[in-house]
Amino acid sequence: MCHVLGVARSGYYTWLKNKTSKRELDRKQLQAQIKKLFSENKDAYGSPRLAIILNKIGYKCSRQRVARYMHELNLFARKVKKYRVYKEDGDKYAQDLLNMNFTVDAPNKIWTTDITYIPTSEGWLYLTVFLDPFNREIVGTSMVDNMFTTNTSMAALQQALLRQKNPENLIIHSDRGTQFTCKEFRNQLTKLKFIQSNSYSCYANAVTETFFKTLKTELVYKHKFVTRKEAMLAIFEYIEVFYNKKRIHSTLGYLSPAEFKEQKMATG
Repeated sequence: MCHVLGVARSGYYTWLKNKTSKRELDRKQLQAQIKKLFSENKDAYGSPRLAIILNKIGYKCSRQRVARYMHELNLFARKVKKYRVYKEDGDKYAQDLLNMNFTVDAPNKIWTTDITYIPTSEGWLYLTVFLDPFNREIVGTSMVDNMFTTNTSMAALQQALLRQKNPENLIIHSDRGTQFTCKEFRNQLTKLKFIQSNSYSCYANAVTETFFKTLKTELVYKHKFVTRKEAMLAIFEYIEVFYNKKRIHSTLGYLSPAEFKEQKMATG
């Protein structure tokens, strides 16, 4: 072959050696670029995405080649965590007894409860409410500066009990937050002979979420609270003076919770 091509044998082997070196150099350059791009993209991209980027910036390579080099470099993309949809757990959680059906024909048969965040310049204020779906009345509230305490749910429940004169056989519906599934709260419900209902999704507590949305739209988003005390006073006035007694609801035939309850009780 060297005779046909008219080149010296030593020159041919030098060319062959350089060709191999160039191929090896290309491989190392591509691997270095793969490693760089992998790091720049938070270790999240696998071979398909990296191959697309590499081709865009001028490296002609297939997904299979990138995958092979990633394996050689011990680079593995982080997998997105799959969130588990919890099934009912009799040991820790109660069953969802409502299944998003909040229709009730009398007061104090069901109370729903949840916690929301209220911003202030001092930090978050955490509001817990108990709501009666019968007339959308807020029957109990508690406001604290630390949501990771069982006192907030217990205090709101205690207020509701005092105001509603200790009802019986209630269903207490909430999500699976710690404040509502802790031993202290569950034991209190058992002592009161109440039935607990837990949903795994906030969407399964729609009436309470709707109240929080209304509260924030009509009050919280319109004010910048400097202190938690200021926020507490404003929220108390909104719930006790306006929402429960005056604010009309389309779901109640455009009556306030107080008017709706009074009308229903009068008609039997």
